[in-house]
Amino acid sequence: QPPPQGQWWKRTRPGQECGKHKCRFCLYSSNRKSHVTTHERIHTKEKPFCCSVCQQTFTQKVHLQDHERIHTGEKPFTCDLCQKRFALKINLTAHQRTHTGEKRHQCGVCGKRFNESGNLVTHLRMHTGEKPFKCVTCGKAFTRSNYLKTHQRKSHEGERLAGRTPVGDVGTKDSLSGPLLEQDQ
Repeated sequence: QPPPQGQWWKRTRPGQECGKHKCRFCLYSSNRKSHVTTHERIHTKEKPFCCSVCQQTFTQKVHLQDHERIHTGEKPFTCDLCQKRFALKINLTAHQRTHTGEKRHQCGVCGKRFNESGNLVTHLRMHTGEKPFKCVTCGKAFTRSNYLKTHQRKSHEGERLAGRTPVGDVGTKDSLSGPLLEQDQ
């Protein structure tokens, strides 16, 4: 039977029992109490791990440790092929796809494939006409934030220097979702 909507659910194989530790808020269960404790923070919004540099908080110690690399500059993950270094393993994994040519994210409109989901989102704006990055000075809109920044630099540099264009306010970005995104194919 399918899980109730809006509920977390641990799938089990035939003959496998649900975990003996159960979430107090939903149907999630695990054989490890620590997994349930971590999971319950989704419901309680508890973030007990705090960065000593910027005071940002996290639900898991490992997420704090990953974050702290922003401050230390540590990049412990190295690409075997080109020696480029990364702070997060997930970024190394994504980078390695540039060497293999793997493109897991497919456009639901034209079928074009991309190695990163962000590139697919940007591509989809060609089909939808969405231009989410709007110039606060003249109202002109763009598909990419870097196009907006270039426009502001070239068209409004004098105004910004005179204090009429808010520096750093480059517009807003909405995310695309739905059937156009055929990811992880």
